Amino acid sequence: MPSHPTAMSKSQRKSVLPSEPSHGYEFGGPLGAFATSFGLPLVCYLANFLCNDVSGCPVPSALHPSTITIASLKEETGWPGTEGLASTKVTAWVLGYYFLSLVLQAALPGVVTEGVELQTGGRLKYKFNGRKSRDYGIRENG
Repeated sequence: MPSHPTAMSKSQRKSVLPSEPSHGYEFGGPLGAFATSFGLPLVCYLANFLCNDVSGCPVPSALHPSTITIASLKEETGWPGTEGLASTKVTAWVLGYYFLSLVLQAALPGVVTEGVELQTGGRLKYKFNGRKSRDYGIRENG
């Protein structure tokens, strides 16, 4: 075996290098990921609806959960109904922005760089053209 590590082949390096130890789950594993993914938006919506400028924070009926009704919540929060939860106009603008970003990523030139070596031995390629995309967006919409 060669004494200099750069003279080794990939298979020789893999056999010499120790495999990375398993570090377990972070943030509670799948249960924690589920709780974060679904719990955080729920908390944000509740904070938005139950603390507002109409009746303060929290709305009075939230202090007495046994007497809470949908009608009292609507009155105290000024909730416009289910049409206040989403907007097709805003959704169309967001999807349009994503589509424009996709087109600019494909069409504009950029520097292609290889990432770090993966455990499998390969490398992913990344195209960097974010500044050109930003400049195009500012110039066309500015």
